Amino acid sequence: MPILWTCDPSTLPPHNGKGFVLKGREPLFDLLALQTLLRAGQLNLGHDQHCWVATDSCWDELETLKWTIGNQVTSLLLALRPGKRKQGGDFVNAQWCADSYGGMFACDSYKVRVDEHNNFCRSPNGLEYYVKFSIDESGGLYLALLQCHLDRFRMRT
Repeated sequence: MPILWTCDPSTLPPHNGKGFVLKGREPLFDLLALQTLLRAGQLNLGHDQHCWVATDSCWDELETLKWTIGNQVTSLLLALRPGKRKQGGDFVNAQWCADSYGGMFACDSYKVRVDEHNNFCRSPNGLEYYVKFSIDESGGLYLALLQCHLDRFRMRT
């Protein structure tokens, strides 16, 4: 099984070129192991060989937030709690998602409230952020970031 995957990617339902939620799925990636690698510097999102922002809209959102991959995105990933939201975790769902070039990625999606001005500490009064990512299924230690933005509902209020 590829690094950080919790299941064999070949067992996922086919995407047929369309994104959709993988209903009833647990997280596809081991969040605690990912966080351990981030803390140890073995996965450095600031290096192109470890991270790719896979959608133009994600680049746009990061620019709007004035965030860098190596700092704020890493801090956001480190603030996530494993487990489903109704169990106190931040996991929303697993889903197939497209990059800006038509490639499809199996992703985990999370939402978390943090105070970005206080070292990304979790806070019930913080803004809610949504992040969606995938890990290379060929076995490499490589993260594809498909979305990272303020929660859409929060932005409209």
